[in-house]
Amino acid sequence: MKRASLFAILLGFVAVFASCEKAEVKHNVTFYNTTWVDLQMTLNGETKTLPEDGNVSFEVVEGKELIYSAVAKGEKGLTITLNSDQTTPTVLGETDKEYDVTVPADYFFLTITHDQAGVAAIDHLWVNFNGTDATDEVVSYGISETAQKVGFYKAHTGTIIKVQAGTKTDYWQDGGTDAWGFSFLKQPDQLLGLYTKNLVFAKKNNKIKHETLPGIVTAK
Repeated sequence: MKRASLFAILLGFVAVFASCEKAEVKHNVTFYNTTWVDLQMTLNGETKTLPEDGNVSFEVVEGKELIYSAVAKGEKGLTITLNSDQTTPTVLGETDKEYDVTVPADYFFLTITHDQAGVAAIDHLWVNFNGTDATDEVVSYGISETAQKVGFYKAHTGTIIKVQAGTKTDYWQDGGTDAWGFSFLKQPDQLLGLYTKNLVFAKKNNKIKHETLPGIVTAK
């Protein structure tokens, strides 16, 4: 009986050791949102909302390939999608991982502060007017002292933005030298604010503190 009991104990140790050998090691992958809107973040089939200026974490098995997408969309404009590059996959190593999710410098985010008393509501917006990647959108922005978030657009050299408010029409142009001119920052997460003093340009680069999430960007 003693020999049989000892044998059973040894078998138990072997079973426990084998289960430990096969145990999956998991780590957290955390994404930080440095853009101007909430994102929809998907990692290995699981989707979570990544709030503006916030972060979200996923648990991933060590050694597993990271297949991800991040989708950014304003009220108007383009939907920006960042997908993992399957030709050069990112594989989770032996530690937790942190990434900043950014919109690259060839796009910009547009806001409008329509605080012109006595002027009709803004009802039409053209970005890249008569140029490449032109957009033509019906909008509705009434008088407000608060910047209204519009959306993402392609930042071309010489971009022209046209705004119509009833019978009043205004134009802005990248590289323009008059009061309606501006120059893109040519940096990730850049913002252009119309109808603000000196065409307020802002960026969120001060929030970029981790490795930038690599990937293939598409917009439509």
